Amino acid sequence: MQVGFNEQINSFATRSGFQAAVIQDIYKNVSSYKDTQKVVRAMRIAAMESAKVEIQQLRNQRLREDSDSEDLYERPEKAKAKMEPKEEEDSDSEDLYERPEKAKAKMEPKEEEND
Repeated sequence: MQVGFNEQINSFATRSGFQAAVIQDIYKNVSSYKDTQKVVRAMRIAAMESAKVEIQQLRNQRLREDSDSEDLYERPEKAKAKMEPKEEEDSDSEDLYERPEKAKAKMEPKEEEND
């Protein structure tokens, strides 16, 4: 009788994608072949969902790495442009940092001349 059961477990393990020892451990904990099947099905679904998440994360990571390497190695002018400050910056903001007296004059209210 044990031989037939072991063959059934091995066959189920092959179909489910899990090792026979895992199936046997589950059976020992639930003591029913039908419940073992339910648990293994749930495990397979959970494993596939987890795999999908991991695969998507790996793809996203590779896409980020590929775009970073493309920017730095294949298109150095693009990478250089990202690192250098834009020349189109507002001249007033530049004046505020380089010429404090001009900034101060802009902020202080003008005194009106009285005739």
